[in-house]
Amino acid sequence: MSYFKKENLLFYAFNVVYFACSSLYFGFIVMYLTAHGYSSFECGVINTIISLVEFLFQPVAGYITDTFMSIKKYIILCSAGAILTTYLLPLTVHNMLGASISVMLLTLFAYPLTYLADTWSVTLRESLSYIDYGKNRSGGSVGYSVTSALAGVLIAKFGYDLLFLLHVILFAVVIVIVLFIPGVPCGNARKKKVEGAQLQPEQGESLSFGGIIKMLLRNQKYMVFLLSTFCFYMALKAWCTYIPYKIIELGGADKELGYAIALAAVGEIPILFIMNRCVQRFRLSFIYITATLCLFARGLLMLTAQSMSMVMLSELLEAFTYAFFIAVSLEMINRIVPRSIRTTAVTVEVAVTNGLSGIIGTFIGGILVDRFGVDMMSLVMCVMSALGVLLFAVPTYIQFQRDRELVV
Repeated sequence: MSYFKKENLLFYAFNVVYFACSSLYFGFIVMYLTAHGYSSFECGVINTIISLVEFLFQPVAGYITDTFMSIKKYIILCSAGAILTTYLLPLTVHNMLGASISVMLLTLFAYPLTYLADTWSVTLRESLSYIDYGKNRSGGSVGYSVTSALAGVLIAKFGYDLLFLLHVILFAVVIVIVLFIPGVPCGNARKKKVEGAQLQPEQGESLSFGGIIKMLLRNQKYMVFLLSTFCFYMALKAWCTYIPYKIIELGGADKELGYAIALAAVGEIPILFIMNRCVQRFRLSFIYITATLCLFARGLLMLTAQSMSMVMLSELLEAFTYAFFIAVSLEMINRIVPRSIRTTAVTVEVAVTNGLSGIIGTFIGGILVDRFGVDMMSLVMCVMSALGVLLFAVPTYIQFQRDRELVV
């Protein structure tokens, strides 16, 4: 089937533009704050606020779009909110509290959108089978990498004011794109009773947020996957955050770090482009285990790197790993939880990994780097990534031996 259908092109465009927005604001926020006299600690506090908002609010956004408001309407409203709150940071940057509140508000509007759009794409695929999530998501890597490269040039020539203006313009483009994508109904919405029809209680009533969490806690496959991804992302986040120390240790500087970041972003594209075929051909469990093993290998390379080329190779492995991870996570949850609570399940997983696990990985990694050096941090995170492999691979192998048809 041809990829060049309206919905695919719109989702691809959404990812390009949304991740360009993310790059402009969140990608350069530390540089912007540093230019206004913020210390490393103060920048770290604001980054922690971003992670905390992500951890606390992602599941709420998922529940809202499962129960009360379609993803399409939610993204439009949040994009409008992001436009209105973009210029709060320049207005409050000279006050730490004001800047923190400004970043928190924009994060509330802007951060959950990519995972909601991913869920929207996969759900819409049930009725439009030609939708290719992997190729569509690769637009995000293109948007982020190209914008990151151009933004540095724009900052040098025009200053940071242009970045905030572009952020507003691009979020307006997001709204226009979303308007043309077919919506999907809320899976957990209260059903209207039709005269003469007999609805069972579970058909007529929507589940509460607590009820959905209980369902997820009782879902053994979901919990095994969640625990594994918790370990997986802790290691991934620590390595992503502290790779500059390894580059400096090997005699590199900003130029080498820029190459590494660009390589990690561009390297995701080919994997996401073939992901749809991989998902159709191989078991998701096999793909995920492959991703966890690639992450472990990435850690070993960072641990043993004696040259910049080994660091770059580790970044390429990270790109492959993360591309597999973001695609397989969504597909896995899509298959192991009911459709009615799918968005909440996805956003809970994102909150636990990107939020909680990311915070812990960054915190522990920072302590290890300060006290023992970057190599000790890499060693500890290699152990953590190996634990992530075992937590998923062992139960999956046992289940496969009992009944291979039960393995996703």
